[in-house]
Amino acid sequence: MTWIHQDETADLPIIVKSASLLPKAAQAIIEKSIEVGVSVLAITNHNDVSGVPAFRDAAAGRNIHVFPGFELRSSEGVHVLCIYPQDTDDGQLERF
Repeated sequence: MTWIHQDETADLPIIVKSASLLPKAAQAIIEKSIEVGVSVLAITNHNDVSGVPAFRDAAAGRNIHVFPGFELRSSEGVHVLCIYPQDTDDGQLERF
């Protein structure tokens, strides 16, 4: 696991609602993150982790830390962000 240093800037979470926008949106968000100095991203969507690989690919070798996850909603209407370690593999995420 890669540890994040205290001098890094994070944006949590990044939510892309349409799979048709990936990987173009992932590339654009990664480029904008670099431009504005954000180096830590949590990639989430409602009950879905399918966008994570596009962000991992776009961030590869670019000094951007991508934390995968998803957002769920309880029966009471509370939204919860579930964010996992960077090295959580896609297959394991799909099980959640």
